[in-house]
Amino acid sequence: MEAVGFAFGTIQMVGTCIKTGNFLTAAYDSYTESEKELAEHRQKLRQEWVNIQLFLECLKKLYPTLEPSHQECFDNSIKTLENKLQTAIARVSRLKKGDSEGIARLKKLRYALTLKARITEDLRSLSEWQQGLQPTIMMMTLANTRELDGKIAECESSSGGGVGRQLAVIRELRMISRAPGTTTEKSAMAWKMSESDIIPSTVGSIFFSSVQVATARCPGRSSIVPVILNSLNIGTRVNPQEFTQDAYELVSVLSKGEPTTFGMLRCCGFIPRNLVAPVHQYGGSLPTQFDLLFEFPDNMTEPKSLRALLNESVEAPLPSPRQRYSLGARLRLAKQLARSVAFVHACNMVHKKIRPECVLVFQSVNSPHRIHRSQSEPVHHRHQNRFSQQNNNNNNNNNNQLATNPTSTAEVDTIGTPFLIGFESTRRTNTATLLSPPPASSPLSPAFDPQDAKWHRTLYQHPRRRGTHPDERYSIDHDMYSLGVCLLELGLWTSFVVRAPNRNSNAPGPVLVEEGIDGIVTGRPGAVASGLTPTARSSTGLALPPPPSPPKVPLGATTATGPGMGLGMETRESADAVRNALILVARRRLPAVVGERYTDVVVTCLEGFGGGEEGDGVEKGVLFIEMVLQKLEEIVV
Repeated sequence: MEAVGFAFGTIQMVGTCIKTGNFLTAAYDSYTESEKELAEHRQKLRQEWVNIQLFLECLKKLYPTLEPSHQECFDNSIKTLENKLQTAIARVSRLKKGDSEGIARLKKLRYALTLKARITEDLRSLSEWQQGLQPTIMMMTLANTRELDGKIAECESSSGGGVGRQLAVIRELRMISRAPGTTTEKSAMAWKMSESDIIPSTVGSIFFSSVQVATARCPGRSSIVPVILNSLNIGTRVNPQEFTQDAYELVSVLSKGEPTTFGMLRCCGFIPRNLVAPVHQYGGSLPTQFDLLFEFPDNMTEPKSLRALLNESVEAPLPSPRQRYSLGARLRLAKQLARSVAFVHACNMVHKKIRPECVLVFQSVNSPHRIHRSQSEPVHHRHQNRFSQQNNNNNNNNNNQLATNPTSTAEVDTIGTPFLIGFESTRRTNTATLLSPPPASSPLSPAFDPQDAKWHRTLYQHPRRRGTHPDERYSIDHDMYSLGVCLLELGLWTSFVVRAPNRNSNAPGPVLVEEGIDGIVTGRPGAVASGLTPTARSSTGLALPPPPSPPKVPLGATTATGPGMGLGMETRESADAVRNALILVARRRLPAVVGERYTDVVVTCLEGFGGGEEGDGVEKGVLFIEMVLQKLEEIVV
């Protein structure tokens, strides 16, 4: 009975939000004195509210079918929306209160500008709320109730625009997750391509990234389009059949999403490669690699890896000042990256390679802050520039002027739009993987990437997943750890991995060197010092005892939980020292730069929720939303 009453209270609160939002848009519509100046802004605000209202109407039908923990996520979001609307109503009421003498006292232009600023602020607030809600909505793909299927279909048919399309995507993703392998394969085959569909002369590398750019003839496209090439490898998967099923499901999933909503590029084709010799126990030859093709988002160009952007902050040639981005721009990028990770998990998958090299940042073709490329970066985008010029001929002169003025010291309020890429090892959460590399005699051995044991990659791996002999099967917790390291770099706007002076290898970034932990991170013998474990603190500020460290295990030994580290470090204790060192850096440096709340989010990611593999799915997804995403959304600059 208590749960029913709680649900009724939330639905009643949804109704209150709908009434308040309608009142807000009506209040702004009543301002007719400056109709010409404000019509466009009022229309944008009205459209934003219409989309929110459509979803709130759907939520009233969907809410009773959701799990209690999922309902709680929506409860928190609805309360936030209610507060935003009440704040907006208070502002517009104060403005209307002075109406009788306002226009007479203020010049008409100043009055219009004040009203325009109010509408713009409310539009931004509602838009950010709606973006922050997306991962909670997408968690419906994991809800294991048949009743929800019927409600989604009902809401989809009664809703139009973006809400209807998103519900259609959720319905399709739910079907994919429950479909047998043959059905998923049949769906993915619509996107199968041949190697001849890629234009060889346009293939090029992206600086500090494993993916490539090219142009290709993609299925369903009437012309050649610019694409990103990303190889999916069998790696340490136990069963080649499960690998192919993972690949087909990934293609099916990534061909459905809206890039700017989910932070994932849309897959527009795939090419199977490297058929292994007949594997009799699995019924014949199977590919060990799939090349996935992703199309550029609409009106976006100049993809650049996040690692390359971070390196610009530490490698800018003197005396030219480094490129500076506003705190708001960095925070928006952090939120968008976290939402991308949530989308992967909502699709019942784990990414396994989250690091700055696996994030591409695109620029709008109309952006006044298109980023000038470093002269040391390989020239590989000539074909891409042609597409950019076709879409943006009118802006070429302005862009050239910006590019030739690297000495500007003004903060840039936009970095670009990030998209998570790097799906080399992405798999479904229930796919089995090896806890050690396959033997050299195995036909799968060439698919194992020895680079995964190098320090610049193990830095982003959870201590129980480091190197070639991980202790635990991969779970959402391990992705969250990788995200935490990336968020730490974003908050400080620095790179933990830079090019060595000889330019042929990687070296620890300046923050790691300044903190004296470069030796720990790179696994230099004898570099692990005692007392590195940071003092954890609860939400009340009281000191907590450090988490217990696992027993010291010699390299290559075997324990009850799995084999030893095998990553060139002395002991498994070294892996925990890396995590402790990063937490210490976060606690020392982040609060003064991005505040305590952002710091807490980073530390939460690095420490984890606990529980290992248990609780993957809705339960872990809800924890991620509550403890990471919603905390980030609460930060306002």
